[in-house]
Amino acid sequence: LSQVKATSVVVYAVLAEHANADQECWPSVGRIAQRANVTPSTVRSAVQKLERAGWLVVQGRVTDDGRQT
Repeated sequence: LSQVKATSVVVYAVLAEHANADQECWPSVGRIAQRANVTPSTVRSAVQKLERAGWLVVQGRVTDDGRQT
């Protein structure tokens, strides 16, 4: 736990709350911010820190027409 701040742990908990059986989730930044009671920029920063710490893997999703989701 010393690798990340408490705010990042809260964001991680929200992600875990949304995860499916394969440990995948796709909540919006806005949804995560709302559930964690933080700003969207805090969510983005926390996700980057969690990824660097090895707590999660971020994979982008793209629609058939090439738009990022």
